[in-house]
Amino acid sequence: MDFIESKENPRYRSALNTRKGKDSGLIFVEGARLCEEALESALTIQLALFSKEFLEGAGALARRLEGAARDAAVLKTRLFDSLSDTKKPQGAALVCERPVSGLETVSARLHGPATSVPIALLLLEINNPGNLGAVLRTVEAAGAAGVITSKGSVDAFSPAVLRGSMGASFRLPVAEKVPEHEAVEWARRSGLKVIVTDSNAPADYTEADLTAPALLVFGSEAHGISGAVRESADLGLKIPLENRVESLNLAVSAGVLLFEAKRQARY
Repeated sequence: MDFIESKENPRYRSALNTRKGKDSGLIFVEGARLCEEALESALTIQLALFSKEFLEGAGALARRLEGAARDAAVLKTRLFDSLSDTKKPQGAALVCERPVSGLETVSARLHGPATSVPIALLLLEINNPGNLGAVLRTVEAAGAAGVITSKGSVDAFSPAVLRGSMGASFRLPVAEKVPEHEAVEWARRSGLKVIVTDSNAPADYTEADLTAPALLVFGSEAHGISGAVRESADLGLKIPLENRVESLNLAVSAGVLLFEAKRQARY
């Protein structure tokens, strides 16, 4: 395995550019757990990078990652730390080909064996990487079909989103930067009920039938749901809140509705 000593090394520069989002066809995966998730999810690994300490302390995993990668190298610890996107680097990172999904991928998943809740989520202008990562993790945990993000949303494969998703990003279909109207039109063509979450809706989420295939729409943190999407919806649902709480975290709201759908599907 080659040893990289300088920031001028082409592989170091390539990995740094990927971490900064400058190569749209590649993603930067960091940390032992996420690297192992990428390996088990059969992502195409272009480059595996390790610190000397990681290679000495986690040699078995490093050898597996090296064996799956097209190229691999070891870096001085300080050099690896300068490449990292975290405050406490673990010493392992991958440059992988970006998973590609679209609305057709979400459609295929809706009725596939991995989906126990035939619901896809449309997230409008989601800008918080931690929120998106947590939503992806929640969607996978509930057995839902996938996620669609609208234009103006954060990169679903940025390092911060990947950390929040705990590997769910590698396995779920994520259709990115889809215009709102296209997502709604796709839902109509696919026979999905369009449901919006709205704190002013007349119906509580427990009063609705969530067993039918649906597109569940969540508004942006800043602007909520647009009037056009709201007017095109078949149903508006609210999560009743107490003690003057105005709203819930997006991932929490998604979890409440998805696991209610899961409960209904069982009974």
